[in-house]
Amino acid sequence: MKHLARSLVVLLIVTCAWRYGRESVRAWLAHAARPAVTPVTSSMGLPSGEHYSPGEDLERLDYEAIRSARRSLDIAMFSFTDVLLAQAVREAGRRGIRIRIYRDGNEYEREQAQARRHHSAMQTLRGEANIRIRVKPPGREYMHLKQLCVDGRLLRTGSANWSPSGEKREDDDAAYSTDPNAIEGFERDFESLWNRNDNIVIQ
Repeated sequence: MKHLARSLVVLLIVTCAWRYGRESVRAWLAHAARPAVTPVTSSMGLPSGEHYSPGEDLERLDYEAIRSARRSLDIAMFSFTDVLLAQAVREAGRRGIRIRIYRDGNEYEREQAQARRHHSAMQTLRGEANIRIRVKPPGREYMHLKQLCVDGRLLRTGSANWSPSGEKREDDDAAYSTDPNAIEGFERDFESLWNRNDNIVIQ
């Protein structure tokens, strides 16, 4: 049986060489030898690995991560102007997901000042019962994190802010990990940020 299969492969290659020429066969063999492309999602259907914009749509990956939540979302995000992601967070809250969002005070004030002219992503979240928002006081060193933790099982880090430009047009990255040590480190740091005595409680 193995001999027959080997003979069929040889026959196929010879036929292709006769019909399409040697260059086409070389191209086909080179393609077959390429390593498999790293999947965008893990076996659990969650985003995995490191991804880069503008070559990839980071907004889609973050949207998938948010919608996968079953218990909690902890978010530390310097810039948050992407209304699509805000809508996904709002819908998660309405499904009963516990959500905490920590923001930089200077950036938060800047976004709110611009909200008079443009719909604010943060306005999308106002008054939602399951969404709590705290802000580092403005005038301090930046809270410059761009991180998301989903259910204590998926951690998103990287340079990409939650803005349409950061997610799709700028040279940015987003990395997704299920490493327990990385998640534990994030949760420890997030609790420290969240419980600062001088935080401004938005809701």
